[in-house]
Amino acid sequence: MQPDETKQGDRDFSKDAPLSLKIGTKADSPVDPTFEDQSRIISGHMRCPTINTQTELFFSEQTDPRQAVRTMASDVICRLLIWMADGRTLEDRGLRASIALYCIRPDLIDGTTLEQIGTLAGCSRQAVHKLAIAFRQTTGMQE
Repeated sequence: MQPDETKQGDRDFSKDAPLSLKIGTKADSPVDPTFEDQSRIISGHMRCPTINTQTELFFSEQTDPRQAVRTMASDVICRLLIWMADGRTLEDRGLRASIALYCIRPDLIDGTTLEQIGTLAGCSRQAVHKLAIAFRQTTGMQE
């Protein structure tokens, strides 16, 4: 038999197209379970390490509690102002400001009820209650 010839049923892996590698196969050899040299075995755990080697800012940065409180308060005030500014007219914005005061600090508007606020603004009681519910949902006071 010539060196270039193969028996029927034998397979010459050197002429095959490159195969996708699987865990435990040699990188540059044909897939052969009897191949003895395992010095270059590709391992799945080397491609996906289980330990995160990047430093996380959560643990490395010390935060100033005062700065954190300022940031949180700023976010709340911005949300409040944006909600109040959503009114189309100046009267709508004033109504929204009154409703915000009613929900947050009713003592600042002398205990005025939502019905009284609606009467002063020329709105129905239902419209004012709907705005109060929207304010509470927007600010997270009610879910």
